[in-house]
Amino acid sequence: MKRIFLISSGLALMVLVTTSCLTSRDITIEIMDPAIKVIPSHMSTVALISRNFKFSGDTLRINNRQNKFLQRDHNNRIINVDSLATTSCLVGVTRQFKENKVSVNTKIIDYRTFDIEYGRELSPIPWTVIEDICKRNKADGVIALETYSYHNSVRSNYNNRFPAPESKVTYAALWSFYDPVKKKIIDTHTSTDTVVWDSFDYNQPGNRLKIPNRIESIQEASLINGENYANRLSVHWIKVNRKYYIPASNEFKEAASLAQKGNWEQATGIWLQIAQRQTNPRHTFFALYNLALASEMQGNTIEALSWAEKAFNSSAKLADNTIKADAFNYVRILKKRVQLVEKIKNQMDVVNPRP
Repeated sequence: MKRIFLISSGLALMVLVTTSCLTSRDITIEIMDPAIKVIPSHMSTVALISRNFKFSGDTLRINNRQNKFLQRDHNNRIINVDSLATTSCLVGVTRQFKENKVSVNTKIIDYRTFDIEYGRELSPIPWTVIEDICKRNKADGVIALETYSYHNSVRSNYNNRFPAPESKVTYAALWSFYDPVKKKIIDTHTSTDTVVWDSFDYNQPGNRLKIPNRIESIQEASLINGENYANRLSVHWIKVNRKYYIPASNEFKEAASLAQKGNWEQATGIWLQIAQRQTNPRHTFFALYNLALASEMQGNTIEALSWAEKAFNSSAKLADNTIKADAFNYVRILKKRVQLVEKIKNQMDVVNPRP
């Protein structure tokens, strides 16, 4: 089982939470998130390079931790692990650009283009070098992995405190995006993360899964590093948590069953009827709240915000502070989403969430 800290790695989930006669269903969905930095429109091809700069005193890459002991990886001493790691970072960028349907070609430049350089301070790559790379590779810009450090640790023994063996990779990277036309560094970004694999089988707790070896762990963590940086430069999918309410009512149960199957339009019809009747203040609130989620799921964020605000206003008649807080938080989330959707529309046409 792989766990990634700082980024979500789970699949779409639905979880039931029951309190008294009220049930809410937590749902994990994917929505689009805008790029933090946009690739300039004049770029059709981007070269990807590893700068091969290493800070003096950084010995994490050449050592790994086996249980409590720091040691050299003698089994893989003939393998250029650093080449595999940095190349995997660049492959991750290329792969994620394709996943995000970015209309820019990428070209990975040979690892040996830059000799390994050690130092205490890192300066930008000279523009003459950037221009030469672009000329030789018919590229319009350069994404450089300026420096990259990683460390693998393995825990093979386990006890009650640590119930399963695990492999862990912690990495730190510095990325830069060079625009030779404007002689401008478009983006500089430091990324740090930890990726953990454990052997616990959550489907069959008695089983033990095989954890990746040191090389496999470093390569996969490096791919994730590259994918995360690509997401920074492009519209991408992120996972978020939402919820809807299922009070003890056949109508709500029927609507929930439809929603669980992805039939949000028919579920909307049922919730709309309940909201319009206004015979039960609590049911009116739950229907309005659920209508907000249904609208968001169908890609209408402005309508979702309108329903969420109506739900919040209707909660004033109720004594339950928890559901009041839920409505207030959802209004806040949707206000931000409305702003982000406008930003996304300038970067990409598709903005609908996906379950």
